[in-house]
Amino acid sequence: MNVKSSSHTDNRIHSIQALRGFAALSVLFFHIMLMEKKWGTGNLILPNLFHIGASGVDLFFVISGFIMVIVTRGRFQKRGTVVTFLYNRISRIYPLYWFYSFILLCVFIFRPQLINPTMGNQVNLLESFLLLPQKILPLLMVGWPLVHEMYFYLIFAFILMAPEKHLTRFLFCWGMFVIIGFTALDLCDIINKNAYLMIIFHPLTLEFILGCCIACLVDKGTVKLGFFFFSTGVLILALISLMYYHDQSIPIYDKWARILFFGFPYSLIVYGSATIENSRKKIKSNHVMVASIYSFLRKTGDQSYSIYLSHTLVINGIGLIWMTFFMTMDKTTHILWIAVMLVSSVITGHISFTFLETPIVKLAKKYSAVFLKQTDTN
Repeated sequence: MNVKSSSHTDNRIHSIQALRGFAALSVLFFHIMLMEKKWGTGNLILPNLFHIGASGVDLFFVISGFIMVIVTRGRFQKRGTVVTFLYNRISRIYPLYWFYSFILLCVFIFRPQLINPTMGNQVNLLESFLLLPQKILPLLMVGWPLVHEMYFYLIFAFILMAPEKHLTRFLFCWGMFVIIGFTALDLCDIINKNAYLMIIFHPLTLEFILGCCIACLVDKGTVKLGFFFFSTGVLILALISLMYYHDQSIPIYDKWARILFFGFPYSLIVYGSATIENSRKKIKSNHVMVASIYSFLRKTGDQSYSIYLSHTLVINGIGLIWMTFFMTMDKTTHILWIAVMLVSSVITGHISFTFLETPIVKLAKKYSAVFLKQTDTN
């Protein structure tokens, strides 16, 4: 999900990185809220409104589709493109994911009751490590979106074999395949009985496709009304948040509702962000705080994968330690606890990015030339 752009797309990528940072922090706040509900005493600090934070995953999916089109432009049907694409995706996703999964594997061996409590402490180790479809959460709970991502990449790799001019047609066909397939299998009560069918026909695929379509529009020079679309997306999200705050029975995370409530507005936001910068209309602010927040989000976006994979381990560990010393908490201690979980998660993500993720990416690039050359020769 990381992006290396050419010079003429640097500005656009900066805005997307900021959105990735926002997505990572949204998911982090959501899980901190759940942790507070689990371990907190007295009145809770974080409102249920932070359930909206789980939609950061939806933003990740839209961004992922956008990035896949951007980084493969001009490479369709070229020799070695598919192998290179899959190598880059696999080497980007799996190594760091395996690192944190191995940590949890050690926990599972010695304290299995701490893993997947909502699933009866069940774990499918093979499916978890290979990111294969399964009916329960993987060993590393936050790995479930990566199962979808690997499916997206696999299908997109096949699309790379076709002429680039037909990309939008393939995306349309893929979207219709998902909509019709899910509807038919759901009516027959089959969709939930097979983990692979659940992934193949899951409505979340449409968010990836939306991201791809946005990139196609931007690539074709459709860059008008960027501020309008961005503002509209933000307004829709604000209204949805307000609705949910007043009525938490609204099924905002139901399969199709999720696309409407989050996939659609996030698509507008991604499109608006990309078109604003693509048209060279940089958002400049003389306000130090606004500039600092944007810079922080960009840097957080760079480190978002590390933050995303590590944060549940961090907040759960802090939760267990904190409860050992503070069985009951006053309001000040409670706020401090939340702050420690938040700051520790970001710092851990930074350390992971610096000393794990970055070296892994560099190592993968170092061996990519050798691997791809051997593959091309064969």
